[in-house]
Amino acid sequence: MLVLWINGRIQDLGTLPGGTQSVAEAVNASGQVVGGSQQLQDAGQPLFVWSRARGMLDLGVLPKGFL
Repeated sequence: MLVLWINGRIQDLGTLPGGTQSVAEAVNASGQVVGGSQQLQDAGQPLFVWSRARGMLDLGVLPKGFL
C-alpha cells in the first residue's frame, strides 16, 4: 500500500488501473509524489505523478534502457 501522511492522517494513494502495487520515488515541497506502478501484465513499469488536486496521473512507460 502506498500512503502519504497528510494533516495528521494517512491517505492511500492507490495504484494505476490494473496495477498490483505502487512505489514512491520522491515527494516535493508541494506534496506531489512521483513513482512507478507494477502492472498485472508485463508491459513495463508505468510511471505516475500524484497530487491532491488530480490524484494519480499515468505518465506512461519509459523506453527500454531508461529505467
